[in-house]
Amino acid sequence: YIILLKVTSLYKIKFINHACMMIEDEKHAILVDPWFTGKVFNDSWSLLRDTDLSLINFDKLSHIFISHEHPDHLHWATLKKIQEYSNKQIFVVSIKRENKNIKEAVQKIGFKHAELLAGRRTKITDRLWVSQFPTGHDSAFVFEADDKVILNQNDCKLSREQCFLIKQKYKKIDLWLMQFGLAGYYANSNDKQGLKDAKQKHINLINTYYDFFKPSCFVPFASYVYFCKKYNYFLNEWQVTPAEISERCVMPTQFVFYGDEILYENYESRNDENIIKWSDTYDSKKEILAPKKIDNVEIIKAFKNFTFGNDYSVPEKFYIELFDNDKIFLCDLKNKNYNFIHTSEKAIVRTSMEELLCFVKYPWGADTLNITSCFDMLDKQKFKNVLMWKDSLYKR
Repeated sequence: YIILLKVTSLYKIKFINHACMMIEDEKHAILVDPWFTGKVFNDSWSLLRDTDLSLINFDKLSHIFISHEHPDHLHWATLKKIQEYSNKQIFVVSIKRENKNIKEAVQKIGFKHAELLAGRRTKITDRLWVSQFPTGHDSAFVFEADDKVILNQNDCKLSREQCFLIKQKYKKIDLWLMQFGLAGYYANSNDKQGLKDAKQKHINLINTYYDFFKPSCFVPFASYVYFCKKYNYFLNEWQVTPAEISERCVMPTQFVFYGDEILYENYESRNDENIIKWSDTYDSKKEILAPKKIDNVEIIKAFKNFTFGNDYSVPEKFYIELFDNDKIFLCDLKNKNYNFIHTSEKAIVRTSMEELLCFVKYPWGADTLNITSCFDMLDKQKFKNVLMWKDSLYKR
């Protein structure tokens, strides 16, 4: 999802945590993608630091904008916490979608819910407007307020067509916020070259979008997490850091730390100080979670309960190796045959029992597994086909 904001000097934009920022004037406070505490993606990602709630004026909070449903952007425990702290009616705003599960869950918590139509300019307050540009599962918001425009591209991979559309509508972008770090599977844990290439790919992507949009200032964003499970912790060694962005991206860049107000001038005045702060934060001691112990019977039961109707595109029989089980899991969806066996057949992937359970148990399980990166691909094409098939069953 991408977010463009146009804001006057009376509006302040404050960095809260990870992908969360607050837009605030004397009357209103608006949050974007709040995630305050806890772990996400089957407990495989953690914030570098929990959120300081004193940074947020809950009395003025009127809207929460959700770019997409990934839990580091749509975090249900955080929404429940906000509802506890607030004493007024708040709108949660997301893109219009066929599946109404988000709308229903938001209303159950006690919020009002509003849906934005793609590309339609919508008034939020007297001086603040918003548009949203969906791209696949993600989307981009454009907030306009007075004479400033802020593009929060977040982790949205904008298509060429949407880049041109945004550029056509917004000739000058004052601030551009974009993900800068690794966020999911890129290569197996022992593939040093693949992981090195992934870092360079992210840096190249930043440069490509910057060259197109030509914003006045780039704000690295939405990557302040660490990978906290035994089988994805290796990614932390390859994560892109603010220090590397500073060294390898030649553009006006502003590094913000928790609670910082994003500046419209003197962009680089705090950079040296904040790069040191981020380096210390990344280097601090981190918790590593071992996979939860899952029984064979629980896995088999979850697969037997898994339904996919009369889907004739179901993958052929495949095998899965487990980090924490000496047997191979046989998955024959067509014949509904699931078992743990000893076999010399080649597996398509190696993962943990906990990730396998999440994969089959939840409609979004394939997407979650891919983002955890708690696996090694053994047959790249066959495993990708299984992931895409499972994910296609979830109607967003």
